[in-house]
Amino acid sequence: MQISWWTMGLPILRNMGINQFNMNRCMFRLSTGKRINSAADDPAGLAISQRMESQIRGLEMAKRNSEDGISLLQTEDGYLDSVHSILQRMNELATQCANGTLKPEDRKYADIEFQQLKAEINRIGRDAEFNEMPLFDSTRNSNIDKSDNTIKIHVGANSNQNISVKMHDMNAAQIGIGDAKIDTQENAQKAMDAVKNAINDVSRKRAVIGATMNRLEFIVQNQGNAIENLTSYQSRILDADIAKEAMEYAKNNILMQVDQSLVAQVNKQGQNMVDMLKKMLGQ
Repeated sequence: MQISWWTMGLPILRNMGINQFNMNRCMFRLSTGKRINSAADDPAGLAISQRMESQIRGLEMAKRNSEDGISLLQTEDGYLDSVHSILQRMNELATQCANGTLKPEDRKYADIEFQQLKAEINRIGRDAEFNEMPLFDSTRNSNIDKSDNTIKIHVGANSNQNISVKMHDMNAAQIGIGDAKIDTQENAQKAMDAVKNAINDVSRKRAVIGATMNRLEFIVQNQGNAIENLTSYQSRILDADIAKEAMEYAKNNILMQVDQSLVAQVNKQGQNMVDMLKKMLGQ
């Protein structure tokens, strides 16, 4: 007589092992929140997600670069705003001294202030810095491309994705007031023209700075959108579907309980068979 009751339990035990493995995998995914926790889970998906990670991190740093570029331009514009205010005062003094009602000593005193204001413009041109880099003296800034007086702001995740930002050399001589003085009525009239031209020159510089700041702000917005979209795409690849994994865990848990119940029944049948054999043998 062939006794085959135990062979019925082997498939059940195999299913129990499979269900236990699936339960453990679901539990691990639920605990980490990730669908891919190792290369074995999805080799292709892992490779794609790593490329996305590199792109995202590169864009995040490029976004910081762009924001640093905006900060540089804001600093430069702040200094030029001060120069604008100084030039407006110099224009007032020149206009005052161009009037024929002033005495020579009045113009002399006014010229003292005029020259001090000019010296302050020179000081700004010499000492203004951003991150210890001169803003208005390209001869002392190694980051400036001397061929076109620009610096490069890297705005992308890949090489050569940069924009050129115009820098501006600036001192009293370069904006046309190096020799200006208001010690006589004639000189004051000449100084008026020179100062007005200087005001226009600084205004043009600030217009270029403002336009570049606006461009960088749009770049930052685009970088933020790209980072958000790439992160969402990476999340769809990497992250676990919590609801799905919870359902899978519950399903495999139920199957495990069913298998355990079946194994118990098989064991009971086996014990009954043993008891019957004992009776047959008179034990």
